[in-house]
Amino acid sequence: MEIEAGVVAGAGSAWWLWNLQAGVIIAGHMLAVLVAHGLA
Repeated sequence: MEIEAGVVAGAGSAWWLWNLQAGVIIAGHMLAVLVAHGLA
């Protein structure tokens, strides 16, 4: 039971890490697109 909880917590941390990275990449890309359109 304790081991299962640890695995779930580890998977949750990885999920948050992946989503945080994806969010930063998407936000950066959107910002770059907006800047490009603004300068065009």
